[in-house]
Amino acid sequence: MQPLLLQIFPDAAELELVGNCVLEFEELDPSSFAFRYVADKRGAPSLPADLRHINLANVRGTMEKIAFALDAADTGISVYLDQKADIAQYVVGG
Repeated sequence: MQPLLLQIFPDAAELELVGNCVLEFEELDPSSFAFRYVADKRGAPSLPADLRHINLANVRGTMEKIAFALDAADTGISVYLDQKADIAQYVVGG
């Protein structure tokens, strides 16, 4: 999917920021478990013991930015694919 996004939005710095945020979450929580559950399947704390604070306002703000960027990407992809289909129909049908 990323090559399509880069084709549609070649200068979109937001895509790099979204990718960086995903990598940060993956580094802290590679199994996508810790931010959903307090403990893992063995009963151990799901977050690292040295993690003392999570700035929820920052997480919220970051997630809002990611949601906005992904929504914009979804809209852009839809418009791109609609235009591509219209052109193909015009060329084939014309």
